[in-house]
Amino acid sequence: MIASGREISLPLAGLNAPDVLLVGGIFGVMGYIIVEFTKRIPVLGSNTDNIALTVLILGILVRVIFGVKNKKVFNTDFRVDKKTGRCWLPFQSTIPQVFIISLSSAILAASMAVAIHFNLGTNEGDIEGSSWSILLYNVHILPFAISALCIFFVAMGYKFPVTHHVTITSALAAWMFYPIVGHHIYFAVFLGTVMGVFSGLMCEFFARLFYIDGDTHIDPPASIIWISTTITLMSVKLIEGVAL
Repeated sequence: MIASGREISLPLAGLNAPDVLLVGGIFGVMGYIIVEFTKRIPVLGSNTDNIALTVLILGILVRVIFGVKNKKVFNTDFRVDKKTGRCWLPFQSTIPQVFIISLSSAILAASMAVAIHFNLGTNEGDIEGSSWSILLYNVHILPFAISALCIFFVAMGYKFPVTHHVTITSALAAWMFYPIVGHHIYFAVFLGTVMGVFSGLMCEFFARLFYIDGDTHIDPPASIIWISTTITLMSVKLIEGVAL
């Protein structure tokens, strides 16, 4: 059997337990329903990352239902201990390490988003309806996808930086604020970088709040992705509303 519900990289089919797969399927359907429900929440529904919010909600629900070590959702002791496994990522759990990884990946993601917007946005009318327009309107997904693919290295046992929560939020912020700041490239990249670093540091906070004392997985990246996305989208709406 699995030693802990935190072993999320373990293929469950290898357990030869159909009931386990059935529970996974049920929670998958619940995830779809919750996503559709959150989309219909006034104001918040259209200004957040509904999938990340759903991942957090389901993680909390799993802790309450299936937690063995404890069913407590919130921790009060924020100290990490790499030797006992009381941490999220042992190689990425100190504040200086988290800060440097977040800063570097945020700069790259924000720069990528602004570069794509700079090169494609000026020809928006010409690329409308093409595959290039899909990239233009989803520029934050590209750096996120690169980071997400890198998680396979972690699943294989390599101590590889986990940055998808940083890259998606920094790229989104840079992309959304780029036209608001008058297409000032460096200012947009700076704002995206600030959001990325914030997301990286807050992810570690949520790891210590939700994760380190439990034996089920409450996803730290999802915990901050929906918050950072909401901050960015609501800020943009507020600024545009004031401008009008």
